[in-house]
Amino acid sequence: MNVREYIDEDYETVAEWWQQYHGTDFMPPQYLPHLGYIAECDGKMTAALFIYDPQVPICMLNFPVCNPSAGVKSKRKGLESIVRHVQGFIVQGGIVAAFPYSRGLTKIFKDCGFKMVNEYNKEMVWGAY
Repeated sequence: MNVREYIDEDYETVAEWWQQYHGTDFMPPQYLPHLGYIAECDGKMTAALFIYDPQVPICMLNFPVCNPSAGVKSKRKGLESIVRHVQGFIVQGGIVAAFPYSRGLTKIFKDCGFKMVNEYNKEMVWGAY
């Protein structure tokens, strides 16, 4: 699995995935975080995840979405690869927050070392919390 930075040309594909999963329009491109990642398997986009400000002691992972035509294992591996990539450059002693909206996402984040800190809001953190 290869992880690369999101580029503007990825927007239409990611927005289409979001529409297929959620039945709603994706965040307009001008409101997305400046940093996003795409996981690819054999050159095919598998998953996307965006990050709000990884240069401060707390950052937030947001808008996880996968290619609906990818297999379950590829989707999981794609998101997990992005999360682990992000964990590699978070400031020392920092915290990564995530709000997984499904059991599958919760499991991926738990497998990457996140802890549930607020069951009601499904808030999970990784790092020096």
